[in-house]
Amino acid sequence: RSNGGALTSAEEAMSNFTGITNGGVDFTINGVSYPLTGLNFSAQTNLNGVAAVITTALASNGTLIWNAAYNQFQLTSATTGPTSTVAFATQGAGTDISGLLEMQSTQGGYAVAGISAETFTSAVQTLANMSNDWYGLMPASATAIQQADLLNCAAFIEGASVSHIFGVSSSDPNSLL
Repeated sequence: RSNGGALTSAEEAMSNFTGITNGGVDFTINGVSYPLTGLNFSAQTNLNGVAAVITTALASNGTLIWNAAYNQFQLTSATTGPTSTVAFATQGAGTDISGLLEMQSTQGGYAVAGISAETFTSAVQTLANMSNDWYGLMPASATAIQQADLLNCAAFIEGASVSHIFGVSSSDPNSLL
């Protein structure tokens, strides 16, 4: 992910964007250059709309959001893992918007390199090593946690010197009821 620098109130003014009907910016995602041109912000009413125009132009290669909590634009690659990279923006054809987005390398933003995902058990071990100030754990995940990970986590919790409870919801017919 690449995070732009923080925009000031004056830089956040929509008048900076709505006059642009032929905007351009070049993003490099996973080593591939995506020169975006013909970006039209004239109908946008907020910075979320500006981000949406750019996300549409990126197709399925990345997503730009406006993070109002940090007053910055954030570009995320559509891929994950250690080979997922997003570079700073560079000047585009037409009306260059890389500076307006505060996403050039000299504007106080930063890039976050992709990393390998940790296992479920590794995450639990890390948190347990930080503090034993917890009683129980019952994971909730948008994606199914692999049975091997659940068994490894259960073994870790059962072997811990401080007593904890571990709960799992399962639709597996082989689970104990």
